[in-house]
Amino acid sequence: MDEEKISRRTMLVAAAGAVSTTMLPTANRGDDRAPRHAGAPEVLNARAFGAKGDGVTDDTAAIQAMIDAGKGKTVMIPDGTFIHAGVLLSGATYNGTTIVCYGELKLRPRAGAETTFGGAFVGLIIKDCDNVTLYYRGHGNRTNQTNNQECHLVGIAGATNFHAPIFHAREVRGDGVYVGQSDWMSSSTMPSRLAFGQVIVTNSADDGRNAISVISVDGMAIDSLVSYGVGGIVEGIPMPGGLDIEPNFGYQAVSDLVIQNLHVISAGATGFAVLGRAVTNDGVGDWNIRRVTVGNAVVKLTGSKGFLFWRRVVDMKANVTITALGAAKQGLVIDDLDRPNIKAVIRGPSISNGLSVGNSGWVSDFRIEVDVYNYSVHGLEICGVRRGTFIGRVYGATSASSTFAVQTRSQGRGLTQTDVIYSVDTPYDGNNARAFRNEPGDSVTFSGCRWQNADVTGYATFPVAFENLTAGITKVNLAGVTEATTAPSNGTWNFGDTVLNKAPTPGAHAGWICVAPGTPGTWNRFGFTTLDNSAPYDPPSLTPGAGATTAVTVNGAALGDHAEASFSGDLQGITLTAYVSAANAVSIRFQNGTAGTLNLASGTLRVRVTRP
Repeated sequence: MDEEKISRRTMLVAAAGAVSTTMLPTANRGDDRAPRHAGAPEVLNARAFGAKGDGVTDDTAAIQAMIDAGKGKTVMIPDGTFIHAGVLLSGATYNGTTIVCYGELKLRPRAGAETTFGGAFVGLIIKDCDNVTLYYRGHGNRTNQTNNQECHLVGIAGATNFHAPIFHAREVRGDGVYVGQSDWMSSSTMPSRLAFGQVIVTNSADDGRNAISVISVDGMAIDSLVSYGVGGIVEGIPMPGGLDIEPNFGYQAVSDLVIQNLHVISAGATGFAVLGRAVTNDGVGDWNIRRVTVGNAVVKLTGSKGFLFWRRVVDMKANVTITALGAAKQGLVIDDLDRPNIKAVIRGPSISNGLSVGNSGWVSDFRIEVDVYNYSVHGLEICGVRRGTFIGRVYGATSASSTFAVQTRSQGRGLTQTDVIYSVDTPYDGNNARAFRNEPGDSVTFSGCRWQNADVTGYATFPVAFENLTAGITKVNLAGVTEATTAPSNGTWNFGDTVLNKAPTPGAHAGWICVAPGTPGTWNRFGFTTLDNSAPYDPPSLTPGAGATTAVTVNGAALGDHAEASFSGDLQGITLTAYVSAANAVSIRFQNGTAGTLNLASGTLRVRVTRP
């Protein structure tokens, strides 16, 4: 069964529910008026107003007449192909209108630089009205449109409580849906509380701008968006493709946008872009995109270039999987984000840099979980970041030359990364040159940073694993790096770095801690593994001032070690003194310092030896 038949059947089921008891015509009927039960609300049919639906005749006037006559009612596009452009619902008199497309609305070819709304050529415009519902099937007439990106199927302009349970479109040159303020050209009423159900926008060849462009909105939800083949070269420029959230001016804004499921296959420049603007400037951070949530996104980049790009957003939460075909390209680029929570899986083989963070701005107060596999340059390239955590794994370099699992650099900005935790597994995979590299000549500095709880196994030496690791980043619990049988003798280490003894024995230390940075730095032992033993002992009767000495074997004890002893019974004023008297032997002195004779009952003598 082809897509067109599926779409019509789905539309029938959904629309029937929308109009309650109204009997809507089936997809193969072209009746002028739909049969209905007595007392049921009337459903207006475009054919009754002169629309032909033959794919040739311009039915704009007939469709507009139907909608004007059906304000607040249900109007129907029956089976057929209805050529149109500039159909407009504007103002409160259209509140509560429902439009149901059984047939297909096909955008008329644009005549030169013709516009129908807001400087663009748009098929259907919903402006400044409330509670409009749209069940949509549309065709953008892509191959017959001018080479211009402003050819859109549906435009939302300042509408509120708009609902599109089903939106199926194909062959778009511009956008499937464009969402903006009441006047797309100036500051005006913001659309709000928009809800889209199932959105499918497809092109048979890589072309068009976006499936959905979001320029301004306060509250918008998309249950499911599928975009295939949308995004190509228009007007000689690579278009974004897929979903583009991009308020172009400071007076435009996007807030409280939720996408539950997103699937994009695009040759566009981004496939999925979230690009805000600074109302004042980036230093202030008053960006005009706030609170974007993406439940599950899968994006495949198929063009010669392109990467996902998210910038100037406050509070973004996203779960995304990125793959790529063709020429190597970046996976995800993020910059100027405040409080992002991102989980990204990035898969090659056509990936150069997997994740690039803070190249020109700052990413702050973040949590980023990332898994990169099959990359040709860097798994992660981290620049301007502060107060956050990276978690994940980088593996599968596709080249043995200059591939670094994690690379940091300043981009000529003299950056300091502050309070950043790296917990990223970067084991040697047979190709990658470094687990971590701080770009020589363009290094970042670190302050209060940590590299911890990660797998860095497989590298020949510490200098091979880490290059140009400057002060201010402490290394803790790194498998393959912070575990050894002796204190480090090579590599650059920083104050507070800790190396655990991976072969501890009784009497050995638990590890070493760097107390002065350098190559290899100055190291002190810590965490001596104590030596313990116990033995039964029956102390003799001791007169005032008398004492008795006994010995307990403690294997591993050496002269100069510190010894302590305790006795299981009440000492009644007798003092105990313990010391290592010979290799493997601890002597314990019982001394009666009281004025009377003391005869202690037998008990257990316990001894512990530690080493300074």
